[in-house]
Amino acid sequence: MIPDSFITELKFRNDIEDVISPYVPLKRAGSNTVKGLCPFHSEKTPSFVVYKDTQSYYCFGCGAGGDVITFIRNIENLDYVEAVKWLAQRCGMQVPEQGVDDSMGKLKLRILEANRAAARFFYAVLKTPAGKPGLDYLRGRGLTDETIKHFGLGYAPDSWSSLRDALRQKGFSDSELLAADLVARSKKGGTYDKFRNRVIFPIIDVRGNVIAFGGRNLGDEKPKYLNTAETPVFHKNRNLFALGFAKNHKGEPFILAEGYMDVIAMHQAGFPTAVATLGTAIGESQARLIAQYTGEVIVSYDADEAGQVATKRAVGFLAQTGLKIRILTIPGAKDPDEFIKKNGAHRFQRLLDEAKGSTEHELSRIEGRYNLEDPEGRIAYLREAAQAIAALPTPGERDVYAGVAAEKSGVKKDNVLLQVEDIRRARNRKERKRERQELVNTVLDRRDTVNPQAAANPRAATAEEMLIATAVRDGQWARYIFAAVEEGDFVTDFDRRLYGLLKSCPLPEGPDLTYLTKFLTPEELARVSRMLAKSAGLKVGKEDVDFNIRNLKEESRKLTAERIAQTPETQLGDLIAGLKDKKK
Repeated sequence: MIPDSFITELKFRNDIEDVISPYVPLKRAGSNTVKGLCPFHSEKTPSFVVYKDTQSYYCFGCGAGGDVITFIRNIENLDYVEAVKWLAQRCGMQVPEQGVDDSMGKLKLRILEANRAAARFFYAVLKTPAGKPGLDYLRGRGLTDETIKHFGLGYAPDSWSSLRDALRQKGFSDSELLAADLVARSKKGGTYDKFRNRVIFPIIDVRGNVIAFGGRNLGDEKPKYLNTAETPVFHKNRNLFALGFAKNHKGEPFILAEGYMDVIAMHQAGFPTAVATLGTAIGESQARLIAQYTGEVIVSYDADEAGQVATKRAVGFLAQTGLKIRILTIPGAKDPDEFIKKNGAHRFQRLLDEAKGSTEHELSRIEGRYNLEDPEGRIAYLREAAQAIAALPTPGERDVYAGVAAEKSGVKKDNVLLQVEDIRRARNRKERKRERQELVNTVLDRRDTVNPQAAANPRAATAEEMLIATAVRDGQWARYIFAAVEEGDFVTDFDRRLYGLLKSCPLPEGPDLTYLTKFLTPEELARVSRMLAKSAGLKVGKEDVDFNIRNLKEESRKLTAERIAQTPETQLGDLIAGLKDKKK
């Protein structure tokens, strides 16, 4: 029900490249195209293309595609109306409210309101006799009252229904509390509090909304940390603890830690850019999220073996975003919280200043595993160091660290570089083979759920798609095609429906992808984006359009004749009546 004129204006004010570029580093790939690594699947070779002329995007790797509204829906996990509101807020427009179905938006708002009320409840309990176990724990960890208030820390009492009952009194229904994952359903059909006898850490997003909670157990109940499950407002792989505070120091290095208490201890000590993942290892989405606010990350994971493995994984994801990465080494303590308690903030600042780059850190770790006084030790060191250096993206970086490895191992730098390049060539061959196989598997495994009739009618489907793409790209060609081709000429059901939508478009300049957004699913929009991507750069003339019109009509007549020939005489009347309705 949002007016087409509003959507058109929204599209013009939100250029697709400008909207996508904060999420995806884009490079010019042509006069009307830019390219980057797809944000919706893991890849090393860019296959995500943004088309300026059609204001669309398409990934040739995973098939994701659409317009600027679709992109925001997928990247921010919003429904259609929410995505429109997000883009409207970005460019200073006000969405007309009358007649708009925003049921999901309303549910999300109720969940956020319930979460805020729950956070206030947990914080209030902390200051009562019932909250003494939680307050004792937090003070025992060295937190001040100011820090407890700053983070809104609280306590869930050892009760099965205290939160539920308090929120019911505020007007929240059990269905809303279940949607927020604040309560759980019992076997008998009732509900009970999810968090009990736990210190509560509210998860607050960059807009200041309480979107979830983490709870640290103070009793025997497992697990030790319990987190809110996925809800309409919370996706743990797309958020970071304390990012709402860290973002206010945009441009400063972020400190990536493992747990809530590490982050809180660093903030209290004067390091407000510390953030942490939410009970999971860091992934692509969180790495991209960090890159929106800073150009440098200091990874500060635990010093044990598990922490070092997690560090290596984090470096892999962070490096893909182009972030500068340094690794914090914490001597004499297992984590930042413990080090700060023992040595103070000043010494911790020195550690941060001395933090090594990720490659230098990795080479130091490798060096520590071998005796470089022994020839076999030097050979083993060089073999493993060359593997680390080969992963560096630029020749300059590889040259610098090859010099470091050469000096340590007592060989010529040129010999190190030769070994590095051999490793890179082997890796590139393996990577190309893997990507080709993945592409083959994707094509073979990807069932066409959008237009399953296309495979059985390739000539007709090709003509349909070319005509649709031409009509979307050019309003003059759209009018020519609309006059020459009827909906009944289309062979596949999806393309026929799509063509009908294009013909019904009220926009004077002709149909476009944004007009279709409100009628099609994200998967269907991706198919239209693929049509546009396949026709990008083609110069279409009258001969080409007429060729596709002719092919489509021939296929349509042939299929109709085949159906008539195969239909029993007693059913011919019904078939012909159906064909006439289809033409209409």
